[in-house]
Amino acid sequence: MTAVEAILIGYLKLNLMLLAAWLLWQGYKIGSGVAGLHWSARAGVQVARLLLLSALLLPLLIVVTGVSSPWSDLIVESFHGAGSAALLASPAAGNVTAASSIQTVTVLPLMLLMLLMLGCAWQLLKLQQDYRQLRIVISNASVLKHIGHVRVLYSDDIKIPLATGLLASKYIVLPGALLLSQQHMLLTLKHEIQHIRAGDLYYLVLTRLLKISCFWNPVAKAWFEILYQMQELACDEAVTEQKSVSRLAYAECLYSVATNSVPGAYSLCTTMNIWGDCRRERTSKLRQRITAICKQASGASGPNTLGRSLPMFLMSVLAVFLFGATGEVNSNEASEQTEFAGRAEPIAVGWESPSNGPTGLAPRFRPDPDFGRFRH
Repeated sequence: MTAVEAILIGYLKLNLMLLAAWLLWQGYKIGSGVAGLHWSARAGVQVARLLLLSALLLPLLIVVTGVSSPWSDLIVESFHGAGSAALLASPAAGNVTAASSIQTVTVLPLMLLMLLMLGCAWQLLKLQQDYRQLRIVISNASVLKHIGHVRVLYSDDIKIPLATGLLASKYIVLPGALLLSQQHMLLTLKHEIQHIRAGDLYYLVLTRLLKISCFWNPVAKAWFEILYQMQELACDEAVTEQKSVSRLAYAECLYSVATNSVPGAYSLCTTMNIWGDCRRERTSKLRQRITAICKQASGASGPNTLGRSLPMFLMSVLAVFLFGATGEVNSNEASEQTEFAGRAEPIAVGWESPSNGPTGLAPRFRPDPDFGRFRH
């Protein structure tokens, strides 16, 4: 297997891990709904993060530790089987046809890898434009106050509040129109500060990079939307649990912000934006968030230890199945040892190997039994 083929196979296995994690997440939602369990949004965020991190980190852990898998050769053989079957099934008219077929099979993985790299480069270019736009908004904004290491800014260039920053400095930028209502401004600040406390910015960037690297995979986009939506619901839940916050006032603030929502804006920050590609979808998600606020149960909790361990166990088994060490290395080592042992045999029939006698003695001559048969 060439290096290009190994990279493509590992990339395909990673996408399979993402698909398996997404299926487990759907099973988590359906199972909780059928069982009538009312789990909190923060518990849902933890389960979603656990599944996503297991899909990304378990393969790396298995490769580093060198865990062996007896089934991993099946994927490699199936990857090579298509090309080999094509070469065996097509009768080659001559050496030129066979050579061209082999060259096509060899060049195809390289072309596929180049297409993937071009797609990722295009997505990174779009991300760089979003980052530049965000930096312009922050640089032109005015300072309102400081809350610890968080700088609160306001700007007339935006219509929705946002929070950003991955290093020591964190920024919360409020639209200028929001300052007209002190109640809405305080509720928005509580919401964005909760995003920073929960570490939502880091997971947002992680899912954004995952969406770039797997731009063709709808599951990567689905994970971005899942974490974005669940983190918004968790922040709504955390803010409305405070005794000083009225759920009705918070719902009014959320509706006021939703009237200025724009699709796909500011992808490198958390916002109170209602994410959606069309007005109907944004309206549906706004209704879902307001309904969750009004029906929020005070005693809602999350799954127990068994409920969280079972998805991790299933993801671990799948990771071992996909990324476990194959038998190629052991077979290569065995063949090399056999070849070396064959070369170590005595070339002349009449000489004994030093290994047959005592250690340190020179090889001695072994007489041929047929030597005197032809003597006259």
